[in-house]
Amino acid sequence: MLLKRYFDRHFRFEDLFNGHAAAEKLVAPERKKASKAFKRVIFLLKSLSYVCGAAFVLSFFWDFGPQHRLPDLWGMELPLTDLIRTMSVSGIIGFGTNWLAIKMLFRPVYKRPIWGQGLIPAQKDRIVWQLAGGIHQHILNEEMIRSRIEQSGLIGKVNTILLNGIDNLLQDEEFKREIKAMTYKRLKEDMGKEEVRLRFSRLIDEKLDEHLQSGLKAFVFKTYKRLSPQDYDALINNLLDRVPTTVVSIIEEMEKESAVIVESLKEKEDDMEAFFSKLVLDILERIDIQLLLSKQMSGFDEAKLEQMIWSATNEQLLYIQYLGTILGILGGLLIWQPVLMLGFFGTLLVVLLLLDLALYSLFPKKFGKPKS
Repeated sequence: MLLKRYFDRHFRFEDLFNGHAAAEKLVAPERKKASKAFKRVIFLLKSLSYVCGAAFVLSFFWDFGPQHRLPDLWGMELPLTDLIRTMSVSGIIGFGTNWLAIKMLFRPVYKRPIWGQGLIPAQKDRIVWQLAGGIHQHILNEEMIRSRIEQSGLIGKVNTILLNGIDNLLQDEEFKREIKAMTYKRLKEDMGKEEVRLRFSRLIDEKLDEHLQSGLKAFVFKTYKRLSPQDYDALINNLLDRVPTTVVSIIEEMEKESAVIVESLKEKEDDMEAFFSKLVLDILERIDIQLLLSKQMSGFDEAKLEQMIWSATNEQLLYIQYLGTILGILGGLLIWQPVLMLGFFGTLLVVLLLLDLALYSLFPKKFGKPKS
């Protein structure tokens, strides 16, 4: 807790996210609400599917017969035989096929023995890998990250924050007092423990034996140790008692050199920045971003994946689903009078294409120009 408190005080890493970086914060786009006109269209198309269902039921009780026909048009006879059933069945088939196609994208979520599995759940691993590859290639790759880091000057800012933080930390009198007090207290407690003193006593004794293996000094030392074991133990205990004070004295001596340490670090500022840059780039080269993305996305549950896609596109999918009803009805008209309806639909298609081009040319800002 002590180090964290002073680290937060002197190492101002939050400055990295101020100013320009904050202005670039990404805001998630709001979901566009369906317009009233779109809701009315959906309501009408949905109602049409129910009308087709009701008309199909009605056709079992009453339908047009051979005696029913429309007035001749350009010499063509237009009989209405079984028209209600033909139109209603075509509408139901159009709605049903679109509904089934949309459901087959997602359902069954989990593989079934008869029904198999939905397209997206069945191909989830392939979709995830392709999506991760696309993101890696065009959005998030090592080169783009490297370029962004270089443009932002992030490593230089981190380097400056570290140097300033070290300087401020070494000049903080409160920090120095707390470090010395904590060090002295901890060493005093440790040196008061019998097992600690015994371990250090053995260590000191071993080191003395290693350095005094031969010669007159070794003879005197071993003689003194053998003839005065109590005095020898007292000498070592005296050294252990002085450890806390000695360590604090060493820290105080190092404090005098703090300015030299900081100045030496500042002289190596360019080398430190180059080191951090190389370190970051080496880490980037060792990370397989595509594999990382694919593993992350493959953890999505199939049901969760369906919910994500459906929540983002449900209005459009509903529109496609119910649009199948009217397309089916148009198909029924084509079955009823192939030649006449084919000419009518062809003319209608040409008119709609021309109208679309005209509106797009007149109002380019409203509908948007394709991005180059």
